[in-house]
Amino acid sequence: HTDKNRRMAPKKATKGKKEILAGNRETLRFYGTLIATANGVYLLLRILWMYDSFTFWHGLGLCVLLACYGLSYYFMSSAAKTTYTESGVLSDVGIDLNLEGGVPEHFKDLVILTAGVQVMTVLSDFFWLLLLAVIKTNYIYSSVNENSVTLRLQAPVYA
Repeated sequence: HTDKNRRMAPKKATKGKKEILAGNRETLRFYGTLIATANGVYLLLRILWMYDSFTFWHGLGLCVLLACYGLSYYFMSSAAKTTYTESGVLSDVGIDLNLEGGVPEHFKDLVILTAGVQVMTVLSDFFWLLLLAVIKTNYIYSSVNENSVTLRLQAPVYA
């Protein structure tokens, strides 16, 4: 076989900095809206409407949810941090939050799962158990390097 018979795989189109920046802003806006909506539904229904059944444990669970939201959103916004040169030219857009298989995808999943758990706990307290599964599956640890913080997500290994 000669080289003429081989077909070259088509090259993937890459996104420019402005496209990544716009996508990151839209992603952060979407997840911020999701967090605000889930908290609004929870506060309205669980705390205001069903206040008699709101206990210390519900408040503690809400604090855990808020911590999951805060950490996830913080890491996503830190990963997408942009830098500009002194003349105002965009020099770095951070990580593309919309890449498949990247670390930001795990944080996006964590926000979605946390919002689902939060809204479902209005229906039944048994949905709090799902939060344990979410935390167990997506536990986060960081190792500090001299130049950066490396985040690692690990799912449990089932033998």
